[in-house]
Amino acid sequence: MAPVRLTGKLRPSAGGNTLELSSTGEGPRIKARNLAWYNRKEQSIADIVDSFSLYNFLDTDAAYRLSGNLKPDDITTELSRLLVGSSAATTFDYLQKIRADLDKAWDKAQRRAEGLQAELTVFERRLKELQGKPSTAKTLTDAYRTALAGLGWKRPVEAGVPTPKEGQELLATLAHVQALVSLGGAARTIKDVEHRSAQLEAAVDSAKPVDTQLVGSLEHEKRLISKMEELEANINNLDRWIAYESAGFHDVRRRYKSAREVSEQLTTRLGGLVAGDLPQVPPQYASLQRQDAVQAAGEAATAAHARFTRAQQALDLHGRTASARAAAAAKLKDAVKEALKSSENPDMCPVCRTVHASGALMHLIEELTSGPETTQEVKGLAESLRLAGDEASEARRWADAVELCQKFAAQLQLKGTTPKEVLDELAGLRERANQARLELQRVIKEGQDLGSAGFSSNEADLVWGRIAGLFELESSNLTADIASGERRRQSDAVAETRRALEECRSNMGGFVESIRGFARSVFVDGWVTHVEPSGTFASLVALQDEFLAATNNAAGLRSYVAVKDDVPLVEAQARIAAVASAFKQADEASRSDLEGSVEQRDLPKKIQDWNLSLGKHRGEEKALLGAVKVLDDLIENASLENATREALDAIGGQINEVFSRIHSPREYEYVGSPNVLLRTADGHAARTLDEISTGQRAAFALSIFLARNRTAGAAPPMLLIDDPIAHIDDLNALSFLDYLRDLAVNSGRQIFFATADTRVASLFSKKFSFLGESFKTIHLVRSPQVEEADAAG
Repeated sequence: MAPVRLTGKLRPSAGGNTLELSSTGEGPRIKARNLAWYNRKEQSIADIVDSFSLYNFLDTDAAYRLSGNLKPDDITTELSRLLVGSSAATTFDYLQKIRADLDKAWDKAQRRAEGLQAELTVFERRLKELQGKPSTAKTLTDAYRTALAGLGWKRPVEAGVPTPKEGQELLATLAHVQALVSLGGAARTIKDVEHRSAQLEAAVDSAKPVDTQLVGSLEHEKRLISKMEELEANINNLDRWIAYESAGFHDVRRRYKSAREVSEQLTTRLGGLVAGDLPQVPPQYASLQRQDAVQAAGEAATAAHARFTRAQQALDLHGRTASARAAAAAKLKDAVKEALKSSENPDMCPVCRTVHASGALMHLIEELTSGPETTQEVKGLAESLRLAGDEASEARRWADAVELCQKFAAQLQLKGTTPKEVLDELAGLRERANQARLELQRVIKEGQDLGSAGFSSNEADLVWGRIAGLFELESSNLTADIASGERRRQSDAVAETRRALEECRSNMGGFVESIRGFARSVFVDGWVTHVEPSGTFASLVALQDEFLAATNNAAGLRSYVAVKDDVPLVEAQARIAAVASAFKQADEASRSDLEGSVEQRDLPKKIQDWNLSLGKHRGEEKALLGAVKVLDDLIENASLENATREALDAIGGQINEVFSRIHSPREYEYVGSPNVLLRTADGHAARTLDEISTGQRAAFALSIFLARNRTAGAAPPMLLIDDPIAHIDDLNALSFLDYLRDLAVNSGRQIFFATADTRVASLFSKKFSFLGESFKTIHLVRSPQVEEADAAG
């Protein structure tokens, strides 16, 4: 075991050197110390710590709990913990718990053993039953073989016990005959079934060609019906076409089409000339050829324009001369006015030096320097210019009119050679366009009236699409007479088709009646069927298909057994059922014998295994029962109560001595008998711990610890006490400290006393300070002070 060391440091609060402490953890040394100190051979640290806690260290928690307000049972428990130690008390608690677990395990093992014993008894009884049971398998098998041979069995048979294959074949045979019997009362024998099958086959074969003719007639009937419907539809469409033709609808459509085409052609040809005024051509050009007229009118326009230009130029020349004269007069007027301003006499003429009346000179100057605005010559020139302009405009207008005629003739491809002929032809085209428009309006009105009467272009086109295939001509050439003739032909075809349809249906009725006769011959009473007797070929085929299963059953029955034609099926069913029952009995007996032999062979081994298992579980039950007895003995003779009693008896004298010294006032004394633990000092009345005060109980707990420490003479002479008087009153505390002082002086024990109460610490110092250097005070703080060197390291 590797050494385990606990290290630590103590540093006095008043200063001084740090104390280094360490523990020794070598196994042999611990064992030797444990043996020498506490007479225990364990070498674990936990064991020596437990012994040390029991004899040298006061379990303050146990003392505190003992002094608390507890229930009587709890006080007894805490007293035991204080006397024998927590480890021993825990062990005793564990013994109590495993005692219940042992009871459960023993009960389970006992029930398992009893179950095995019951199963073993059943196995042994079954083995005896099998060993004494007689065998009937051979007798039943022989009886079955005899019955099978008497049945006329055709399939190969194996010797020995019945086989599953034989059973399956017998069940199949029984199923075949049962199916045949279920066909009805008419199915008396297998011969009746085969006759019925042949009868059905003959009926189907006879009805098949008739059904083929019937199917062909049905197809022919469909074609005739379709043809008649088509002919009747043609007649209806022809009637509608004739109605349209009689109402004039087709004529209106043709006129509408013609008027619309003419109107559209003329409107397209004339374009913007379809309306508006036509140009006027003067007589001198109207009868000329178009080109000559254009040339003559152009030359006349050119000449007129030249004359207008010359008149304009003459008027312009005269205007410039008049402007020069007016400018000279204005300058002269201004000069005279300036001379008069500088003259001494404004009424004297500066040229002739004549004196005029006041104002007369200025009037004369005005007359001499200003003339009339429009002279006679100017008026004549202006009139000539106006006339020339009118002549030029008129000539241009005539030339434009002639050119328009030439343009119209080229654009509209007119035949006229002169402007007059061109205009006349153009007027005729416009008249034709107007007439076509009026005709179109009339036709549209007639069409609207026909529409109100129920006629429409869509229906007319639809009717024509339906009858167009009847004619080789176009619709425009189809007249009412032609349509009426075609209608008569269609009516004749309808009558012919109707006669053919009646004949076809008459033939179909004969075919149907023939098939019904074949059906009546096979749909007879006494035969069970699910086919509805509808009298059709399909019902015949369905009946034959249904009876095919019966035919197969008859063939299957003959493949297994030899059945005569006249043997009743009910009798055959009974015989086959009896053989099947014999097979079942023989098979079950054989199986029972086989299973019994196998079971009889396996049971001894199973009984042996069960005996071994039972012995094992009985041994487990016995062991558990022994453990229960041992544990009961431990609980009874080495219980926690006994250990507590022994501990009290061992240190009773010491407890009485200590308790009498440390509890004050001295009210109680220790007795320690089995029935009385304490008694009053004066009247000797018995008292239990729950009947004394908590302080007296705390003093009693201290008495137990101190007494036990005194009995451990070989243990280290020291006491570790953690705040022992925190729960006792002051008088008991003083008595306790006095007792500790006597121990320290008389017994040489080293006492470690810890307290967090400064008052108690002061009192303790007063009590023990007389020891001098042997008394030390160590102040402990919650936050340890670490030296700088240690912190740096």
